[in-house]
Amino acid sequence: MFTPPSLQGTLMVPYTGGGANWSGAAYDPRARRLFVPINLDAGVVTLSKVPGDGSDVGRRPYSDVFGALVWLLRGTGTGLRYRLGPAERESFEIDGRPCNRPPWGRLVAVDLDAGAIRWSVPTGEEDGVEGLVGFGPALATASGLVFHAGTRDPTLRVHDADTGAVVHRIPLPAGLHAGPITYRPRPDGPQWLVIAPGGHASLKSKQGDFVIAYRLGAPR
Repeated sequence: MFTPPSLQGTLMVPYTGGGANWSGAAYDPRARRLFVPINLDAGVVTLSKVPGDGSDVGRRPYSDVFGALVWLLRGTGTGLRYRLGPAERESFEIDGRPCNRPPWGRLVAVDLDAGAIRWSVPTGEEDGVEGLVGFGPALATASGLVFHAGTRDPTLRVHDADTGAVVHRIPLPAGLHAGPITYRPRPDGPQWLVIAPGGHASLKSKQGDFVIAYRLGAPR
């Protein structure tokens, strides 16, 4: 049951970036499977009274940014009286980790024909804890592999698309939150995987400025 935001604050589980709300999904059209990164953390959202008649909501220079997760709604001409914010999850974290039981992040494979979850595995690892909160999409290839990172664990994991098992781990110089891409420059050439690990301060992942290309397989 959904409890709407209130002036007193409303607990949300999963939080605003939780569930499948942020990273999007990868699709395998041959197997008809969807690979979805999800988050299972908690936070509080609060409604705030808008000064005046609300006609300038969306134009006011609020200092709250991503770290506070404040979302401004366009109120021009609507007489909007409240805005959604502030919102925060730090009260539900210990040493930067959610207070609920891990895993907090998972990669889930959905069988679209059966309408069922085929497998679900934790994403990322830190100090022996598996399943970190993540923000970053996966990539599915025709060869039956799924590439995914997204957490502050600087590792690109390669999963078996049928089982979810990790078949390879690629250490990264920074956190990867942008989606991997793959392409073949010519029909008879090799396939390439390209990533851009840059990290993110608000996500507490290692920062950098990299573009890395991996060659997949051999040319035909």
